[in-house]
Amino acid sequence: MSSMKVTKIELHSNGIVELMKSQEVIACLQGYANDVASRSGGEVQNAYIGKTRANVSVMADNTDNALLKSL
Repeated sequence: MSSMKVTKIELHSNGIVELMKSQEVIACLQGYANDVASRSGGEVQNAYIGKTRANVSVMADNTDNALLKSL
């Protein structure tokens, strides 16, 4: 049995928060939201930067779990 070296990664929390609030992350989330909305027959409601991260909402008629099935 070979021994594996354990690598420890320490994240700089301010940098992660900055990344999660970036325009690039919002653009990525909007792309995913558009895909989900088109598959579910719904629409993207809004995209905003919250306290700790970017958020995007998709709304659809939920009578047949369309959003869940589109994921």
